Amino acid sequence: ISLPINVFGYNSTHGDNPTIASGNQPVISTGTNTWTNGTYWKFSYITVTGITTASTYMIIGGLADFWNSCKIIHTSTGRGILTSNGHYMQNCELDGRGGCNLLFAVGSAGGALINCYLHDATTWIMFGTGGYFLVSSCIIDTAINGLLINGTQYTCLNNTIVNCSVGISITASAAASHIVNNIISYCGTGISSAGVYDMSKFYNNNL
Repeated sequence: ISLPINVFGYNSTHGDNPTIASGNQPVISTGTNTWTNGTYWKFSYITVTGITTASTYMIIGGLADFWNSCKIIHTSTGRGILTSNGHYMQNCELDGRGGCNLLFAVGSAGGALINCYLHDATTWIMFGTGGYFLVSSCIIDTAINGLLINGTQYTCLNNTIVNCSVGISITASAAASHIVNNIISYCGTGISSAGVYDMSKFYNNNL
């Protein structure tokens, strides 16, 4: 099988590319199971729902997987939606329905979240553990921590973060992260840093 492996949804005709807003994406229900995929998979124009109790995460992605224009809904209390290493996601929506404790976790290979809507988690919207990661042009809404940054090379650019107890939480190991041109509003604390943060990499933010 040639890589990448492409999984794409359509409404009535191949290539009609139903958007999230249209409500016409095919729905894959995982039930209480865990979704696991291999390396170099690409998913487009699908909606995935689940309430897994079998794993910490509903979806365990493979190295360098890619999601485009997909919606993922997970309602299991105390679980996470997705974890991956080298994960890329754009134009997607992650909905924790107020029950998930974590929407997105990324490992040491890094990745990117671009133009995504992530909302309604009980603890964290996104948790990073290493590598280079880009969060750009995302809306992050309703959690205890909007972004919990725990890697050495993170860039948070042009995001809107609202309704979180802490908008961006930076650990001591993430002091070199770039935080640029973000809007952080209706949060108890805009930005919290556990270490000495390099302020030359923090600018044009609206708190």
